[in-house]
Amino acid sequence: MRSLCVQQPASQAGVRDACSQAAQFGQYDRDAEQHQVRGQELLLAGDETRAENEFRAAVAKGPKADKHVRSLGLFYIARGRYDEAIGVIREYVKLCGVTALGYELEAELLFHQKLYDPALEAVLGSLKLYNHSARMHQLLGLIYVVKRQDAAAALELRKAVELDPNHAQTRYFLGRVLYTTGAYAEARDQFLACLKFQPGYRKALENLGLCYEALQDYPNATQAYRDAIALEERQAGPKHAEPYAFYGAMLARSSESEKALSVLREAVTVSPRSFVANYHLGKLLLNLGRTEEAEKFLLAAADLAPKFSRTYYLLGNLRQKQNRRPEAERYFEMFKEFDRVPENRVFPLTDR
Repeated sequence: MRSLCVQQPASQAGVRDACSQAAQFGQYDRDAEQHQVRGQELLLAGDETRAENEFRAAVAKGPKADKHVRSLGLFYIARGRYDEAIGVIREYVKLCGVTALGYELEAELLFHQKLYDPALEAVLGSLKLYNHSARMHQLLGLIYVVKRQDAAAALELRKAVELDPNHAQTRYFLGRVLYTTGAYAEARDQFLACLKFQPGYRKALENLGLCYEALQDYPNATQAYRDAIALEERQAGPKHAEPYAFYGAMLARSSESEKALSVLREAVTVSPRSFVANYHLGKLLLNLGRTEEAEKFLLAAADLAPKFSRTYYLLGNLRQKQNRRPEAERYFEMFKEFDRVPENRVFPLTDR
């Protein structure tokens, strides 16, 4: 993949400079712009075939224009049509040599393929040529998230927010990193900003509830969870169990067991293969002494997230209560084994 945007010989510097200037100041083609606009409209309407044709026509009219090349490249990347995306990038690189956009599209392609190390190199290459791209700082932050480098991720995502403060998704990602590092008040503010710019952002609402709960602001946590549940109930398609499960878990910790049971049962009904719903329902039933019913949900949780260590500790306790000591010991050993790895202690969200 590194061959997509290799450094060009010095003799091509003039071509590269011409492309950079064209992208910034000129090469405006009215026909190309019309194709671009129609392509975006058709894409929003769900007509991908005709949208692709319009994006291709825009690039044909303005092959050095960043906007048109970016739209066509991202169209192919988002749909996993990698060979066609590579073709777009290579044609652009032939015309323009080394540019921030060439590295940018390469980074998008590699990130989409989960090739994070080469994606990191490409992002850094793009930012070296143009350091004011909010998307590239966002993407760099996401790569650091994958690598569990939270401090570096927060730094890059803050830069992305500074460059594009109205971008809801960047606010969401920054909020998640801040929550992970225990900066709950800052995380809350990011989720609130996210919801200001995109009120129906489903994951932001439930994460806002988690922040309020961590700050011991239980009335606002309750409201956020209820709002998130109401949003799920209004969805026509598949529903997510997280807001139900997080709310139910908070109720259980508040000793509202019967209400918690009702909410957690609804969570499993909404999404039977949600780890978080099965785990919290199984845990609550175990605490209430309903071992046979708890067993069903804890085993389901272990199947859905087989490396999460805490589930095996609960299963060990369950087997002890059932006087099945050899199995209890086996589960406790599994807990110890998995718990040695820090990432196995991180609560997984599996129905996203």
